[in-house]
Amino acid sequence: MLRRSTWTLADQGLWAVSNFGLGVLVARMVSPAEFGAFSVCFTLYLLAVGASRAVASEPLLVRHSGRRDEHRAVAVAASAGLATAVGLGAGALVVAAGAAWSGSLGRTLMALGVLLPALLLQDALRYGFLAAGRPEKAFVNDGVWAIAQVGLVLAASALMGRTAVTMVAAWAGAGAVAALAGCVQAGVVPLLREGLAWGSAQRSLSGPFLAEFALTLGLQQLILLAVVPLASLEALGAVRAGQILLGPLRVVILSLAMVAVPEGVRFSEDNRGSERGAALFVSSLSVLCGLVYGGLAMAIPDRIGEHLLGRQWGPASRLLLPLVTAILAYAAMNGPLAGLRVLAAARQSLRARATGAALALIAGVAGAATHGAIGAAWGLAVAGLLSAAVYWWQFEDALGRARRRGALPGGEAG
Repeated sequence: MLRRSTWTLADQGLWAVSNFGLGVLVARMVSPAEFGAFSVCFTLYLLAVGASRAVASEPLLVRHSGRRDEHRAVAVAASAGLATAVGLGAGALVVAAGAAWSGSLGRTLMALGVLLPALLLQDALRYGFLAAGRPEKAFVNDGVWAIAQVGLVLAASALMGRTAVTMVAAWAGAGAVAALAGCVQAGVVPLLREGLAWGSAQRSLSGPFLAEFALTLGLQQLILLAVVPLASLEALGAVRAGQILLGPLRVVILSLAMVAVPEGVRFSEDNRGSERGAALFVSSLSVLCGLVYGGLAMAIPDRIGEHLLGRQWGPASRLLLPLVTAILAYAAMNGPLAGLRVLAAARQSLRARATGAALALIAGVAGAATHGAIGAAWGLAVAGLLSAAVYWWQFEDALGRARRRGALPGGEAG
């Protein structure tokens, strides 16, 4: 367990560092408007990868993270195929949107859409390595992406200029290289037809998981995209710049959940009744990380911030307090979210997500409409704090139901 957890955290750290470096590099190299276009594409990528994880990768973790699973290899190939199919569909929509949109943003969208299937395939293979208990392979694969990313970004900027479309093409192209490497590492070829059938068989989990994503992280990304018509591309760029500074923290919090779910499934096979304590530990550790890192981020002097983000620093620095608050709220949800996954309590998780979505929609859109980027950030922060309480409530409900039906010690059958 310690080896797997260490490698998982190392992989997430590498992912965080590479994305932080990419964001800083792009922020320093392009204009605020071009950075806004880059931010739109990265936000769309987060939407697509979140949907792919919900229908393909998270069911794989829940159903195939046991110690002995002779069906895992086939499931990984099917999961990868389903993720690729999601990428093809989403990519076609993004390309169509890019063709209909003039200017730099349109060209950047088209570059993302073409390479989106490869990006989702790479992410699905990472989850396959985690389900198999081989996070060191995920680390190597992300290392391939990081190295290719640095080379392609520098080469593309020198040969084709410093624009959003150049940056997106180089970053996503490096992801495609990593996807090919992942197929070789896993010894699998994504099976599209089998993936669709496998996905249909997982719909008892994937349906609620997808709805959860759409109601929380997906909705949050859409609310941020709403900043563009309500304010400007530059305003979205400011939000994205603030998120870049906090990106390593967000990845650490996510990595704790990624460790907790597969390890929790394995651990709970022999240690029923430990779910509440494990959830409290995960949330406490996540919040502690958030307080330390968030405090350091807000204490960055202007001269250092300007060196990191250039012209993006001033607008981004004004958003750090609400962005840190929002991440702390997400950190508090980490434990019950992982616990609900381990319990396979998709309905309770969906209820928590739905409540949080309503809060985020009301507060986020109202904030964006009245105060632009900073209003949207504060709206999401307040909604997140209220949602954390809802998550714990639903986790306790799921735990009580499991005990009453005899699935956990101390509960009565029936």
